[in-house]
Amino acid sequence: MKTNLNFFAIAILFIFCAGFKTFQIEPNRLLPEKLRAIDYGIQGAHFPNPTYASFEDGMYVWKHNTTVKSLIEDLTIVEYGSYVYTDKGWYLRVTYDNKMFAKTYNCKNGILKKGKIYTDPSSWRRSDALVSGDAMWFYVAKNKAGKLVKGTALVETEAKLVSENQTAKIMLLDAKKSIVNWTGYGEIGGYSLTGTINLKSGSFVIADNKIKSGIIIIDVKSIDHKDNHLKEHLRGKDFFEV
Repeated sequence: MKTNLNFFAIAILFIFCAGFKTFQIEPNRLLPEKLRAIDYGIQGAHFPNPTYASFEDGMYVWKHNTTVKSLIEDLTIVEYGSYVYTDKGWYLRVTYDNKMFAKTYNCKNGILKKGKIYTDPSSWRRSDALVSGDAMWFYVAKNKAGKLVKGTALVETEAKLVSENQTAKIMLLDAKKSIVNWTGYGEIGGYSLTGTINLKSGSFVIADNKIKSGIIIIDVKSIDHKDNHLKEHLRGKDFFEV
């Protein structure tokens, strides 16, 4: 009976271990195996980068946005996600499909138009502890011929609060309380029109009491004017691709 129990325990241990993917470290390779031998054709970036934490609702939050752009031609997203770097190499944290990309990046049908920038305004990291870490977002897409291309975007999250970073401070705009006033001028007739548009997100890097860099993401679908007919025109495909 004891022998049978030992065998049963070994069998359970084998099944348990077989359910986990082991790391295979290759000291001379940087990219994870999943992303190798695929041509680059997508540009990804994070801002701000490196990013520092704020403490909100009992959690540390590293706030940044992520932008993606096709450099070569129109591409259809197949898969995207992120890796985190550990002492055993890159660990695949999460993957998403085309539909999730379309929703998160406000990208119709998950198709990247060449040269157009698509933004996830809140691809934030959250943790119970103030610890640093490096992550790499990746994007795999295909062209009309079915050829796969990729893009990557590294982000550094530091074990410091925004208030502790003395060399530069990050100022985040409150998108819910902020609004942009716009003015458009007619080429013929010398007239002007004014209205408002909402923000999706915004942040600035401030150093030496000066704005060094920044980014503001507007919500084109929210463009507004007191004339409803003009508002429909401004939100239409003949004016903006929204």
